[in-house]
Amino acid sequence: QLNIQAFPIALSNENGSATFYDYAAEHQYSASLHQQMSLDRPDLQLHAYEVPVKRLDAFIQEQDLSGIDLIKLDVEMFEPEVLEGMGEY
Repeated sequence: QLNIQAFPIALSNENGSATFYDYAAEHQYSASLHQQMSLDRPDLQLHAYEVPVKRLDAFIQEQDLSGIDLIKLDVEMFEPEVLEGMGEY
C-alpha cells in the first residue's frame, strides 16, 4: 500500500524561505528556486515569489521517517543545493 503525502515546502540546503521563479505559461516546465532558469525564456512573463524551504535532513527528522527507499530529484538546476541539504542522509 502506498503512503503518499504532499507538503507545501521546497527542499533546499537551508531552512527559511527562498525566491521561487515561475513562468506565466500554459505548459511551463521550468519553475525553479534557481534564478538561472528564469533567464532561459525572456519571451515569457516571469513571476517570482517567496516560498518556504527546508533542508531534507530536517524534514526527515521532523517527519520521523524510519527509512528511505528512493529519492527522485527533478528540481531544475537546484539539485546541488537539495543534495547538500540531505546532510547525514
